[in-house]
Amino acid sequence: MDRPRGTGPGEITNDGCAVDFYALLPSFGEPEIVHVAVGEGTPVLELGCGTGRILRPLAELGDDLSSAGLRFARWLTGDQSWFAAYPA
Repeated sequence: MDRPRGTGPGEITNDGCAVDFYALLPSFGEPEIVHVAVGEGTPVLELGCGTGRILRPLAELGDDLSSAGLRFARWLTGDQSWFAAYPA
C-alpha cells in the first residue's frame, strides 16, 4: 500500500498532513465542548495532541491536562527542534 502523500509547509505526517498548516489552524469550539463535558477539575488526557490546537485552548480554560504525541516522544529523546518553532 502506498504511503499517503500531502503537500504544504514543513513536515508531512504519515497520514499526509502538513504539520505547519495544522499549527496555524485555530480551534473551532472543540476545547469549550470538552471543558463543559468533562466538568471543572476533571483531568484530561489528550493522546495524539499534534500541534496542540485543542490542548492549548484547554489549558487557557484552566483544565488539568496531560498529553502525548509524536512531538512529545521526540522531546523525551532530547530532540527539541520542533518545539522551538512553536513556543507555548
